[in-house]
Parts: sequence; C-alpha cells; structure tokens
Amino acid sequence: MTIFEGDTRISTTIIINGQRAVRTKLNNPNVEDEVLKGGKVYDAEATILGKNYKTVYWPLRNSAGDILGM
Repeated sequence: MTIFEGDTRISTTIIINGQRAVRTKLNNPNVEDEVLKGGKVYDAEATILGKNYKTVYWPLRNSAGDILGM
C-alpha cells in the first residue's frame, strides 16, 4: 500500500534495501484528476523504485467527505 498527499508519496509498504519510497512524486495526471479531483477509484500500473506493479488508487476522505489524499 502506498499513501499520497496530493502527488507526494508519503509512505509505502514496499521496502527495497531497507528504504521506503517516501517523498517521491506521482507523475500521472490521469490518476490525479480521477482520484484527487474526481473522487473515483483508478487502477493502473506504477513503477516504484524501478519495479512495475499493478496498482489501485482510491481517495482517502475525512469525516466531512473531503479528499485528503489517496
């Protein structure tokens, strides 16, 4: 699982060489538009630390329904 705040990767469970992919950027405007602006679930392929993964992104909301990240 990876958590983004906007397009900044905050944390991920993928660990390589003892490192997490933190503070990197999401570079896919489709994901940003669909998830962060449209509030939709989006599935795609992602490259994290040079490896390809099948991914699903969904909006993370607070109790008021505001999208905080994905």
